[in-house]
Amino acid sequence: MKIIDDVKERGILIVDDDLGTREAIRYTLKTDGYLKIFLAKNGAEALSKLAEKENEIYLALLDLRLPDMDGMQIFRHLSNVHKYPIGVIIITGYPSVTTVIDFFKPSDNVIASGYIEKPFDLELLKNEVRETLENIHRKRLGYLNTSADMVHKELFNIKTNINNLNTSADVFRNELSDIKTDINNLLRKQHGFLRELGLEVVKILLLGLLVFALLYFGIGDFLKTIIK
Repeated sequence: MKIIDDVKERGILIVDDDLGTREAIRYTLKTDGYLKIFLAKNGAEALSKLAEKENEIYLALLDLRLPDMDGMQIFRHLSNVHKYPIGVIIITGYPSVTTVIDFFKPSDNVIASGYIEKPFDLELLKNEVRETLENIHRKRLGYLNTSADMVHKELFNIKTNINNLNTSADVFRNELSDIKTDINNLLRKQHGFLRELGLEVVKILLLGLLVFALLYFGIGDFLKTIIK
């Protein structure tokens, strides 16, 4: 995920089917110093831009009524597929209570930031844009920190598991060494008995003990390491 420290470099997508509205918003934001402004005249173009510039776009200004889909459809789609935090401001000449309620329902990465009615006040728009960009930046930083913490925890868990495996391997080696020592002592002390028992039986006994140790300690994959 891309973190853009300079607020003026954070991407803004303007989605409106009316050329005059798109250009008026673009001009207002450009004169306010914003450098990365993307335009879309319908829902398909908007989704394409959002997929292409997912890292860069911090904010989408959505017209509620578009030729192919409405702003709420885009909002719901983003809520399901967008990976990184992004703010959304709805701009509409057709407000409704139901739409407002749906728009402000909680979503993990797609943040409902504002609902502006046309004709809109340009200063209000600039304030909403500025506040949203800052909120999304903080959200992305928090997302990044959370992800880093998760990675650190996973690495710690892996390290702990490796240490546990090494400990188990050491225990296994020690147990195996004790088994070998006991059998060698047995070979030295009980020559007559072992002659009668036979060397092959001793080999089978040793193999059985090794298999038992492997099953007991649950370290079948360490057999190569032990032999090595």
